[in-house]
Amino acid sequence: MVWKILSRLGKAITRALGPEAVSLLGRSTSVSAFTNFPVGLAILPGDTAPLVCRVPVSLLPVQPLTRCLQHELLRRPFIYLRQELRVLIAECLSPSDRIRPYSMRGWALVQEIVRDHPGAVCEIVEIASPEELREHLKGGRYQILILSAHGHYDTDLNMATLVIGNKSIAGPELGPMPPLVILSACHTAPRGRSAVSVADLLFAGGASAVLGTLVPIEVRRNAMSMVRLFTYVMETIRGTEQHRTFDEIWHRVATSNAVNEVLSASESLNKWATAGGHEKSVIHEFMRVRSKGSLRRGHIYEDTEAVLQEIANERGIGRRFRATMVSQRYIPESVFYTFVGRPDRIVLADDSIDEIIAAGGDPSRPSGRGSDTPSSAKLPR
Repeated sequence: MVWKILSRLGKAITRALGPEAVSLLGRSTSVSAFTNFPVGLAILPGDTAPLVCRVPVSLLPVQPLTRCLQHELLRRPFIYLRQELRVLIAECLSPSDRIRPYSMRGWALVQEIVRDHPGAVCEIVEIASPEELREHLKGGRYQILILSAHGHYDTDLNMATLVIGNKSIAGPELGPMPPLVILSACHTAPRGRSAVSVADLLFAGGASAVLGTLVPIEVRRNAMSMVRLFTYVMETIRGTEQHRTFDEIWHRVATSNAVNEVLSASESLNKWATAGGHEKSVIHEFMRVRSKGSLRRGHIYEDTEAVLQEIANERGIGRRFRATMVSQRYIPESVFYTFVGRPDRIVLADDSIDEIIAAGGDPSRPSGRGSDTPSSAKLPR
């Protein structure tokens, strides 16, 4: 059912934009879409995976229109995170919440990953009220805020909020935001009914980019994604990964997570893939050997299934793997995260900026990929 809906979205976009514009989308290196429509979910003609698997996609909300115009008239500077990275993880889940232990284990790993880099700061604070969070943000000079909370989508009011303490927060109550905000919560950026969402309002509150979710998310898989995200962030800062901007890094996390989502189709399939120790496991063979050069971005899930099917055939469970894929299927959860704002302007590695900083210049005006270059496609309203 999910895949049929994503295909229908692709057909709707093709009818609205025309084949030439859709072809341009497929050839772009990134997409900044001025729309409330979840364009990243669309499976374009000829593809079997959503657009967000092909290229990094960010949405710039057009409601209310006056605020959209204000954002476009203002110059959005580049934010450089390589120097003195400061991360605040705000844990808003109650100590008695059943999902909190999974959440905290993930944040502990993120903190360890960030602190391993000289000069980087990562603080975990427990938050019981919006006022507490506001106080922590004051004077902290944080560049990234991770908000771990429950999201709430009120369909009657058509409004998506965060729950902090016993209050539902729309966003402005939290005050000015750091450049990048990650909402580790369900239903923080729903699309389709023009909902007022906390993700949009935090963007309006000063954040350059907000990562939110379109639907409910599973806490353990979310924690894994956050750990992988910050692993790539820190490796990019060190220069061991060849990424430049934050939207590129998230795109890497989301697309490379396809194998985990395919294997989540059944518990027995997941156990099969992780059995035999790290060096001999199916997942290790897939990631280190078999997937290289075999996965097309527009067909990432289909190709992942094909490679796993080959391994299953060789290991004697080919028929069981096929039966699981047909009968149980899986949800491509990673594609239901969405960026609001301009994550392409949050830069983590750029030699030219390092030279500007070393010379005492202003790093907020780097050359390279951005909204003014032809490699970034803009969609009209």
